[in-house]
Amino acid sequence: MKKLLKSVALFVSFLFITLCFQATTYGYRAAWESIDQYNGVAPDLSECVNEALLFQNEIALRAGTTWWTSFGFANNSVWETDFKVEGLGGADYLYADNVDLMLFSGHGSSNGFYFGTWNDDPQLHWTEAQWGDQDLEWIIIDACCVLNNADNNVWNRWGWPVFKGLHYILGYSSTTYDVNTRGRDFIKYATMYGYSVRNAWYWSTVISEDGTTAAYLRADDATIPTDTYNDHLWGFGYTSPDPVHPTTLYYSYWTT
Repeated sequence: MKKLLKSVALFVSFLFITLCFQATTYGYRAAWESIDQYNGVAPDLSECVNEALLFQNEIALRAGTTWWTSFGFANNSVWETDFKVEGLGGADYLYADNVDLMLFSGHGSSNGFYFGTWNDDPQLHWTEAQWGDQDLEWIIIDACCVLNNADNNVWNRWGWPVFKGLHYILGYSSTTYDVNTRGRDFIKYATMYGYSVRNAWYWSTVISEDGTTAAYLRADDATIPTDTYNDHLWGFGYTSPDPVHPTTLYYSYWTT
C-alpha cells in the first residue's frame, strides 16, 4: 500500500509538473527527502523535515520562474531505493537521479546515509549509488560524516564509483548539528547572490555552525572539457557540461 501511495503521489507530481511546463518557463527540477523519525534505526532528529520545507520555499521565492520542486518525501516515505541504482534493484531513475538538484537530510556515516524504513534496507551504501547518468548535477547530503576522509579514501567511496555525470556531492566530513537553515541558505546564496555552487555551500555551512567540518566532492572530465569549479545553478550563471566520464576528482573541506 505504501508503494502504491508513493507511486500515486509521484504520478500526481509529474502530472502537475507537466501542466506547469505548458503554462510557464519552469525548466529545472529540485527535490528533497528528509527524515526526523527513524523508528529505532537511529536516534530521531527534529529539524530535517523543516530544513527541506524551507529549502522548497526558498526555491519558490528566489527561483520560481526557472526552478520547480518536483517532489518531497518525509520520514517513512523516504526509501533507500529512491537513491539506489536501478541495476541493484533501486529506482533512482525515478527519484534522486531524475532531478537537477537533490537534498537529503538525516543521519549518515562515511559508508552511507540512513533511513527509517526497510525499502530495501535502512542504509544507502556508496556501492549502491551511481548518480548523474540520467539527470542529477548536484546532491546535498546534509548528514554526518558522509564525506569524511580520515582514511584518505573518500575518492574510492563517494568519488569514482558514484560520479557518472554528477557534478558535486555537497556534505560533511565531520558530525554536524541538526539545524534547519542550510538548504534554505544554499538556495539563497546560489540564486539571490549568484554564488557558485561550491561557495553557496561554503557559506550555508559557515553561518549555520561553529567547529564542524563541511566538504564537497566534484568531478571534471578533460575529454569534454568541463569546468565544474565555476558551476552555478542553472539560470544563475555558468553551468558546466556534465562530466560523464570523470578524469579528475577534487575534494575540499573547511572548518566552520
